[in-house]
Amino acid sequence: MYFKSLHKRIVLLFLAILLAYPVFSQENYLSGFVLLSSEDTVHGYIDYRNWRINPDEISFKKDLSDNKIIYTPLSCKGFGVMDEIYESGIINTEISPTKTSQLDDKSELRIRIDTTFLQAIILGKKSLYYYVNDLGNEQFYIKKDTVYELLIYKKYLKNGNQGRSIIENKKFIGQLLIYFNDCQTIQSEIKKLEYRRKSIQNLFLSYYESTKSKIEFEKKVEKVAAELAVLAGCSFVPERNKDNSGVTYPSWTYHNEMSLNMAFGLSLNLILPRTQKKWSIYNELVYSAYYADFHQVDYKNEDEYTIWDYHGKIKMLQLSTNLRFQYPFKKATVYSYFGAWGGYFVERNGYSKQETIFHSLDTIEEEYDSGSYSSTGVGLNFGLGVYYKRFSFAAGLDSFFRYKFLVGYKL
Repeated sequence: MYFKSLHKRIVLLFLAILLAYPVFSQENYLSGFVLLSSEDTVHGYIDYRNWRINPDEISFKKDLSDNKIIYTPLSCKGFGVMDEIYESGIINTEISPTKTSQLDDKSELRIRIDTTFLQAIILGKKSLYYYVNDLGNEQFYIKKDTVYELLIYKKYLKNGNQGRSIIENKKFIGQLLIYFNDCQTIQSEIKKLEYRRKSIQNLFLSYYESTKSKIEFEKKVEKVAAELAVLAGCSFVPERNKDNSGVTYPSWTYHNEMSLNMAFGLSLNLILPRTQKKWSIYNELVYSAYYADFHQVDYKNEDEYTIWDYHGKIKMLQLSTNLRFQYPFKKATVYSYFGAWGGYFVERNGYSKQETIFHSLDTIEEEYDSGSYSSTGVGLNFGLGVYYKRFSFAAGLDSFFRYKFLVGYKL
């Protein structure tokens, strides 16, 4: 009864954390600064939203207890938060469809004027800026004096003798040849350029390397971060009783004794980029052994029924892959995860007995297990945990009602 209650509490707590996520995500004030129109810099806190589409306004607080102030590209010159810098600008943006299935057959650009915050990718003697408009179009800009110049690129369809083909307007190549005319070393690299962030950013880095110029700022591309930890603790299968007598036909009863054993293993947490380190793919490889003590009766009537007993020890290697969400809480971090597991039963030692009663006939089958035994199993699991500095504590449960409590140490 106690374990049923514990199981329900863990499930409810897990659901509560998932439901609380929208509440947590309403505001996310992080240390930052705003560059005012007067050229003064005000330090405080900015509501950081991990923007995919460039923002056209931000919320700012000088102190967390203050009321928020809204800044737009017309009321300030820019801002910085996390490892990102944005500059205010009135720009041309190309709004033609970019998906292959939606391309038009017009070579002319469809230009719209936007007032926005451009994200700085590289700042220095030659600067590069990045913009994603509300249509999801990714575009790049260079700065000439105080003007942000759109690097022009467009894909469109054209009819030919062999049907329609995709044509690319790569005017940006000519723009960059002129922009970098003071560095002949990279001219051949420009001609092979693709209209992608990594490709263009690498070109700018080549320029700075060739000219020995100083980069004032570079926005690093976020990559998957890995955290490896060792785990140790215990696993157990709680006592369970089931009875569907009188509910289905044939009826049955089932009983399993509790088993508590040591467990140990490794975890690999792959933190996803652009998620403020809140979402990750969490993997666990855990070795455990548990005692199995089953008693089951399948009852058809007083002349026909089967009694099955098993007593033994099972050693298991279990690998689970989960989606994990974590959130800082004061000096610690709480997390929950949900996913699937696959298990490899490496050894089984035990005794099984099956007694079948069919009218006056009584049949008994016995079997002894020992040594190696290879088999697999799959299922679902979830867990809750908390970690502080390098230490963590987690409670997990899988779909076969196997519990585990593990202490971890991050390497």
